[in-house]
Amino acid sequence: MRREHWLLPLMLVMVSFLGCVESVEPLIPCPNLYPTICINDYDFIDRQFFFFENPGDDFRQAGFGEIFPVVGGPNNDEIEVFVSLGPQEPPVDYEYIGNAYVDADNKRFRVWNDPANPAPDESLLTPHYGRYKQLFIVDGDFTLIRSYAPGDNSVRYIGIELSRPLEDMRRLAVRYRARNVYTGHEYVVGDYRGYKPAASAQTGFVGKAICLSMSETTGQRATDPTWNVMMRNVYSLGLSQIDPKSLRIRIEDTSNSRNKSIHPESGLSYLRIFGLDRIINATGLPGKDDLVDNTVGVIDYERGYIMFPWYEPFNPPAEVVDAFLADDADPREASFDYSTLGRDEGLYLEALTDRIKEINHRYNIIVEIVSEQRICHSSGSYIVEGAKPSR
Repeated sequence: MRREHWLLPLMLVMVSFLGCVESVEPLIPCPNLYPTICINDYDFIDRQFFFFENPGDDFRQAGFGEIFPVVGGPNNDEIEVFVSLGPQEPPVDYEYIGNAYVDADNKRFRVWNDPANPAPDESLLTPHYGRYKQLFIVDGDFTLIRSYAPGDNSVRYIGIELSRPLEDMRRLAVRYRARNVYTGHEYVVGDYRGYKPAASAQTGFVGKAICLSMSETTGQRATDPTWNVMMRNVYSLGLSQIDPKSLRIRIEDTSNSRNKSIHPESGLSYLRIFGLDRIINATGLPGKDDLVDNTVGVIDYERGYIMFPWYEPFNPPAEVVDAFLADDADPREASFDYSTLGRDEGLYLEALTDRIKEINHRYNIIVEIVSEQRICHSSGSYIVEGAKPSR
């Protein structure tokens, strides 16, 4: 994930960092000053990270990975993001009266102005009229999330990151132009046809809803048409402003009796299997080093986020795992048996009740800070220089 404007505030609440001080006792190396942080597979960040394109039931459908928003240019092709306002909220700058529509058909990629496909039958669209406020990157309201593919340095965006989670009573809508990177075909998501609501002096808009209010959704994949747009593959590491050299992450299978971070049948680390280890950090070249890839789109050290490359992190399909384990020179990867991999499919179908979490939980993300730096303190407690704990 890449921060596209420096004004974006940190999103974790952090202890103020008061700097290094000399202790009355001799300073000693501190390889494990922090306790190990354990993150459950179901504790992904909720209602803050969103895909632009609705992938429908499955990202493997044709089109995903080919169509990206156009950013910049003279043709009004900037990405526009809108958040709903309550009827009793006072007027705000950049306020619109408009409609965020959703697809009653739950189609994967719905556009208004697509030369190859007529405008959709509006009877298939569920409108959500009301007041909306436009959000801006320069105000720190959101940033753009870049795609990540080893060896591909193209700047392509797959979604947005809000500066804080979307409140339960609000919905989120977008309007943008998109282009197929292979065919050059252009689409328009939302409506640029000059829509203005009657009896209103305010500018109107029609956008595509990518997240509904909690009262408008069931939280289930089968019945919420915006369900697939919210990312469920981003986790907070519980720390911020992390020194990359001090960070160690592993994934553990709670069902393993011995080395929980290693898939017992293949001997491969779960970092590899779930796509977090696809380059050699020392060189930046494709390969494996059993470390989380230190690259854009995977780790945000400043704010302490990790993003898995598949939208259901612990339920990747066989062909995706094959792509992650593409090193034919490693016989363990070449002979990997997908049927031996335990997956958390149930975490990605239903609203996350305590019962769903209990019966589907299998994996933990283990975070450790290993450092030989001086001891620092803040508010009377000792911490490692260069990292801030969140509370």
